[in-house]
Amino acid sequence: MVDSNCELNRILADILVEENKFDEAECILKTLHDQNKDDVVVLISYCRILYRNGKRNVLEELANSQEICAGSYFAKGLQLKYTGQYAKAVRVFNIARKDPSWVQESLINMIEIYLRTDELAECLFVRISRNDTEVVESLLDQLEALYTEPKNTIVLRLYYKMVNDLNCFEEVEEVLLSIVKDDNSSIPALLLLAKIYVLRCNNEKSRDLLKKIVNLPYNILFEKEIGQANLMLAKMYMENDGEHLYHAETLCNNCLKHNKSCTYAWFLLGIKREKEQRHSDAAQLFEKVWNLEARTNPKTGFKVAINLFYAKNFTKAIEFCDHILTLFPSYDIHQLFNQCVASLCP
Repeated sequence: MVDSNCELNRILADILVEENKFDEAECILKTLHDQNKDDVVVLISYCRILYRNGKRNVLEELANSQEICAGSYFAKGLQLKYTGQYAKAVRVFNIARKDPSWVQESLINMIEIYLRTDELAECLFVRISRNDTEVVESLLDQLEALYTEPKNTIVLRLYYKMVNDLNCFEEVEEVLLSIVKDDNSSIPALLLLAKIYVLRCNNEKSRDLLKKIVNLPYNILFEKEIGQANLMLAKMYMENDGEHLYHAETLCNNCLKHNKSCTYAWFLLGIKREKEQRHSDAAQLFEKVWNLEARTNPKTGFKVAINLFYAKNFTKAIEFCDHILTLFPSYDIHQLFNQCVASLCP
């Protein structure tokens, strides 16, 4: 029997999430989780709000401490995915999909990990290995078998075709245009079409489609696609400099309003501060990315250190260079380290 108070509080948390009141929603879900650690639905909601609210450190603690109990494999998979432990996440989702309650969402998450969809605002299509291609093909077949309507998976299948062979863009474009003709607000189809236009060097058409997505009423079911549209458009504006930088910042903030863990949004804001020569602010933004990435990307660490150097914060820049070298001994940051040291010398 479902605890009515628990159910009402969970519904309240969902409403608060839709209103972007993440701190209040997190507080409610934490209390519910602490009261009943075996409630899988609450645990999943708690993981999702922690991710949205940029609380990666809490997610890491949860992922490391949470014991897998019956029915909680999907929640464990989310924790691992959100903290960047993708290989482990795939293994756990693979177990979770044996439970009929979570098979569909587990398959989608596995496909997203293999296709690296979280990176798609930064690049259009990420090539995958031959072995992974065969795995994704099988997972897509299983996912399609769960839907009575092919339209629910067709765009994912088309994206997979593009990852497999970039030369098939004409065939994929034709199918996407027919989808958009029937439903001109199909966000997944519009986004994939925009990416194909970028691939074909037709940035004007791509920009028009991205603007259309951004201006549609927000739909939480397509939050990933809407976030990518915002960031792709922001990147285009960023490349043009001038007055468009303001629009780029607005788009990044639109994305962060719905997901504070969006590293690429923080990264683009850091690039904007660099262009404005506000290096102290840029360093803070890149450090935010560095922490959200769990300090696994030395290139991001270098962006922090170089901006600290330009901001004449030499002591902290040296500390950061030292930290990077501790984690990545072979990373080439010695020249910057030496410049920082020389700058402190009288």
